[in-house]
Amino acid sequence: MDEGIILNKHYKYLIINEEDGTTSIHTSLQDIIDYIKVIYEEKEKHISVTTLSRRLKGNSYYRNHDIIIKELTW
Repeated sequence: MDEGIILNKHYKYLIINEEDGTTSIHTSLQDIIDYIKVIYEEKEKHISVTTLSRRLKGNSYYRNHDIIIKELTW
């Protein structure tokens, strides 16, 4: 099996920050939650892993304030 394919499957989520135009790739929902906590210091903008998981099951992406979270499919 191609080693590049194995490595790529570890990257599961793409985050696009519309405010500053940056992107980042994350391997787990918890990584995304930690990223959101750093970006948004206000507690009312935080989201739980369960809520994020449910939102992504309905669509392959989720918008949270000014970031877009896209689930990558391989």
